[in-house]
Amino acid sequence: MQYNRQELNNKQVISFLIDSKFRLLRHTLFILGLLFLLYSSTFPYEYAGNYKYYSLITVFVSFLFMFYINMYFLVPFFFLRARYALYILLLIMLVVAGLFCIAIIASNYLEPHRIMDRKNASFYGGIIISIPIILMTTTIKLLQRWIIDNKRISELRDLTLRMELNELKNQINPHF
Repeated sequence: MQYNRQELNNKQVISFLIDSKFRLLRHTLFILGLLFLLYSSTFPYEYAGNYKYYSLITVFVSFLFMFYINMYFLVPFFFLRARYALYILLLIMLVVAGLFCIAIIASNYLEPHRIMDRKNASFYGGIIISIPIILMTTTIKLLQRWIIDNKRISELRDLTLRMELNELKNQINPHF
């Protein structure tokens, strides 16, 4: 009984990760989780008034671009095609470009409204936040690919067994 329940839970998790009917829910949970993570960090409170929300929106949108570019461009076209060095180089360039865009917007529009002075900590904080989340998105894409590939292998194995069984039946009863 316990084994069947565990197997059912595993199938539900796998279904949630790969089925297209859960795609919107997966993305919604990811976006809300990212928003919660950024909102609970300290960087928005470095700014006065509504500018803390402007800084939050700036970082949130920049991180979304970075993560989705990684998930839908870098991972499929470089990592999954075994171009690991190029993938890492492009990923580093993506993170630096994203953090540079955040820094440009912050210095040009948000800097006059800064309450606390933490310029270096903001860049390093961005790196510390972006690396685990980018690794998480890469891991999710790899897990999805692994599950789909295992499913295909299993289907091919079943097809091969059925064909072998039919061939054996034909050898036993050649008239059918």
